[in-house]
Amino acid sequence: MKIKRITIIVTSALILIIAGIFISVVYIGVYDVGVPSRHNPVTEYLLKTTMRNSIKYRARYVDVPDSIDLRDRDYARNFFGHYNAACLPCHGAPGKDPDPWMILYPEAPVLTEKGVVDKWTDSELFLLLKNGIKSTGMMALGPTHPDDAIWGVTALVRQLPEMTPEEYEAMQIWFEQMQQQASHAE
Repeated sequence: MKIKRITIIVTSALILIIAGIFISVVYIGVYDVGVPSRHNPVTEYLLKTTMRNSIKYRARYVDVPDSIDLRDRDYARNFFGHYNAACLPCHGAPGKDPDPWMILYPEAPVLTEKGVVDKWTDSELFLLLKNGIKSTGMMALGPTHPDDAIWGVTALVRQLPEMTPEEYEAMQIWFEQMQQQASHAE
């Protein structure tokens, strides 16, 4: 009988402690969600692990279309404008740093680093671009772009680590020329 009573008291105390923490964090706001403050290591681990595994799990059902070669530089170049407008400010490009006012947490990975891009398969990169990542600042292109455009941006991201600043600049010049030709055609 005494053990049952102790069990009830300990269980009740644990429930009250958990409820107090929950109320303090969720309703009172004691947990700082501001970008300059970092998550504690346990929260950081849980969020990163969940994100990685979620993407890997969903990527099992995504295949690169047979008609697309993600290593084709000309194919990737066609989607330069999408990357330059949507991705460059946070992720940078060869010879171009991310915009200094883009203070994100977690920090946006630098996509010119081979080790960063090579962590993900082609299908995983596609899903990251298509669906974004909640509460990180990583936007989703899927609601506004067709899959073929997202595959094009995927191709460009896949190629960034091997691209020189001069090659990226040449793409930018090509893109600007295409825009000028399109505006003159109208």
